Amino acid sequence: MNREEVKQNIKKYIDEHGEPVCAYFYNDCSLVLEYTDSETGLSILSNETFKYWEDNVLIGKNLLKENYEKIFEELGIDCIVMSIENQDLEESLEFIEDELYEYCSGNSKLLDKLNRMSKIEKVNWYSKIVQEENDDIEDDIINDKNKLIRVLINNPNTLESKYAKFNNDKKIMLKVLKKVGYALEYASDELKNDKEIVLVAVKQNASALQYASKELRNDKEVVLVAVKQNASALQYASNNIKNDRKFVLNLMKQNEYALSYASNELQNDKELIIKAIKNNFTLEFVKRKFKNDKEVVLEAVKRNGYELENASKEMKNNKEVVMEAVKESGPALQFASKDLRNNKEVVLAAVQNQGDSLYYASKELRNNKEVVMEAVKEDGGALDASSKELKNDKEVVFAAILTKTKYSYDSVFEYASKELQNDKEFVLEIVEQDSGALAFASNRLKDNEEVVLKAIRNDPSAIKYASERLQEKFGKL
Repeated sequence: MNREEVKQNIKKYIDEHGEPVCAYFYNDCSLVLEYTDSETGLSILSNETFKYWEDNVLIGKNLLKENYEKIFEELGIDCIVMSIENQDLEESLEFIEDELYEYCSGNSKLLDKLNRMSKIEKVNWYSKIVQEENDDIEDDIINDKNKLIRVLINNPNTLESKYAKFNNDKKIMLKVLKKVGYALEYASDELKNDKEIVLVAVKQNASALQYASKELRNDKEVVLVAVKQNASALQYASNNIKNDRKFVLNLMKQNEYALSYASNELQNDKELIIKAIKNNFTLEFVKRKFKNDKEVVLEAVKRNGYELENASKEMKNNKEVVMEAVKESGPALQFASKDLRNNKEVVLAAVQNQGDSLYYASKELRNNKEVVMEAVKEDGGALDASSKELKNDKEVVFAAILTKTKYSYDSVFEYASKELQNDKEFVLEIVEQDSGALAFASNRLKDNEEVVLKAIRNDPSAIKYASERLQEKFGKL
């Protein structure tokens, strides 16, 4: 439930009950209050259940103005405080600064708690307190290395301002970078050129490579570690490395998508492209000319038929390419040209791989008995994709019943024509093979004793599909 819905419910409650105080408790662990009566509000806030919720959200400007110290005594600081008139961040910050700043800024224990609360960043007021000059608090933080490290982890940008003198402290920076790799941006030039430091940073966040020194962005070990985390990190490596064919080949073994960030020269290297595709690289990210290169596209669709989607229009109309695609993944037929979706040989190959590929065949071929028989032999559910005429063909429907479907427990008799569902002799044959088919027989046959008995002898649970009259009559058999 979003905040606006909550407010509407509060208004509705007030309108109905005419009370100035109301409280709502929701599954999303939020407590929303609107009130004028401070004492009643505090009694609600004192509720023990509320104290132990992790995501408490407290809204109520009037109560806070009068009782903020009492609130902290009752609830501790494990809540985010916002104005009830929270129309914009600026107004909320102004209120918090006016009402809570004096209380918070002189309480180092409270500040330490705030520092550990990641949620507080959502209201963006803790940073205003931390950045305020307060000698006592600063001394407390600076003299306590663990506390300082927590502050730097939560606010790494302070390494270039208030805590700049620590951006060359290797011990401190190693601990910070293990948690926040991108903090390398604020490290000293000396540490940006320290291999141990940079390796720690890129292991935590591959993109931190962009902040390393020029020398280390040309270091193969550093780049390899970064690319293992995220292939996109290669974009920050030196041009020399991005154009090193042997090294990029090695990177592709770790992450095939590294090729996307290699030099333009290597991205135009057909041999490299083919090797990448064999190692799961997708046609989606290759140059346009390779999407129209038969050799490249064939390698792609042999590995994954769905790659046909990323091929050029010309390749989607190439019978050899499409045949390879549908042999690997029948449903890849959907990406073939209109002409090839009407090609009997291609469609047969697709439905033999996966019966429900029939959905993507032309209307003409969905009415071709040979094609449809092949489809329902692979997956009975393909009957649904066949023409109206073939849904009324006893041979086709029976073949579908024998195969059943891979994707549902329901009988494929559901897709047969109404005429066949009302054909007593045919239904007697069907329920002998699939008692669940009774569920889709006509109401007339669901009330036919011979048909129902045939079904329940095959599977007693099929009685649930019979008419109420016959359920009552045969239910105890």
